[in-house]
Amino acid sequence: MEKKLSVSEFAELAGTTAKTIYQRILNNSELPENEQLNTVKEKIKGREVTVIITDYQQIELYKNLYGKEPVNNLQYEDILTDNNISDTEINGNIQVKNNNNNDFDNDIVDKILTINDKYNNRLELVYNELKTANNELAEVKSKQLLLEDKASREGLYLNEINTLKKDYNKLSNINKLLITVIILLLTVIIIAITYFITVNYISKNVNNELKTVIENVENK
Repeated sequence: MEKKLSVSEFAELAGTTAKTIYQRILNNSELPENEQLNTVKEKIKGREVTVIITDYQQIELYKNLYGKEPVNNLQYEDILTDNNISDTEINGNIQVKNNNNNDFDNDIVDKILTINDKYNNRLELVYNELKTANNELAEVKSKQLLLEDKASREGLYLNEINTLKKDYNKLSNINKLLITVIILLLTVIIIAITYFITVNYISKNVNNELKTVIENVENK
């Protein structure tokens, strides 16, 4: 005859702890078929609990697995009989179950917390690595922009220098031309002045000599 038992009740009949039964439930698929525990979730007094659907043969099997004397039929029938289990006893059994499962629950919580800490540590490590990579990338981009700006400025400077050189060469050629023209003008002026001075001097001398000759002729 099948009957529903709480995990703590089943563990008590099997002669082991609720933690052990929970571990076997977690690994149920890996157990032999006759050792697999059929479980369902039921609400008792507003709380969802795990209930094992079992029978006398399976309990006997678990008794043998954990080395306890075969279950007392009277004890087993008392547990299996609904009429002999009051609500108070059910609540008490649930409380006992909860007390027996404290270590098991604590182990699960500890494992979950450990996994969570490891996961958070990995996330923090990945975050730090990404942050470092972003900083390095930003630094590289900044240097690249500076280099590009420097190259652009150097190109502008070279263009300005070339333009200035061209302007200087033009001014230099113009200055040379102006100097040449000025020199030519000065030469022409000097020649002209010299010419006029010479001509005047010769003309005066010739006039004086003619005057002298005329006077001499008249005096004779």
